[in-house]
Amino acid sequence: MSQNENTNESVPNHSEKWRWNEEKLQWEYRDNKGRWFFEHRSLPLWFIEAGATISTRRFCTIWQRATSLNDVKKELFWCSLNEIEEQKELINQLLQANSLQELKELELKGSSLLTIEEILELEQQGILFREPHGRLQGEEYDPMQALLEAQRKEIKQEGRHIQTMEISHKRRFSIRH
Repeated sequence: MSQNENTNESVPNHSEKWRWNEEKLQWEYRDNKGRWFFEHRSLPLWFIEAGATISTRRFCTIWQRATSLNDVKKELFWCSLNEIEEQKELINQLLQANSLQELKELELKGSSLLTIEEILELEQQGILFREPHGRLQGEEYDPMQALLEAQRKEIKQEGRHIQTMEISHKRRFSIRH
């Protein structure tokens, strides 16, 4: 009889020992008492075999298959979010130079401190107040409206000089008083 067969506790397989923590963006390891804690997971074999580099081809594949930045971080867990974003930007420059579409936009899930629904609820309760002509994330940006609003704010402060410039869709708006 093997040593594992002598114990009443079965040995969990590899997938039961590791889990991805979506909130902390890190792999966690479960000890023999069932407690989860941060642990450095082994680097993937493909990364080691490639001389500790991520090829542009592999990065593009990981990025384009992902549904969020969280998915990319899960695959490239040893990289910081800044390193991942920098790699994406370098690849996008290469793609633009070759008249190819950029990598798709991905967002970090759960990165917002408040959801849009929570913001609206707090606004209705009179806890938060929207700036005049303010907009929520995802609402269309109106550069002319933003320019006028910036001017209104500056005019309220007497004796101040104001110069505002907005750039949108290759058009520039500049006003100085």
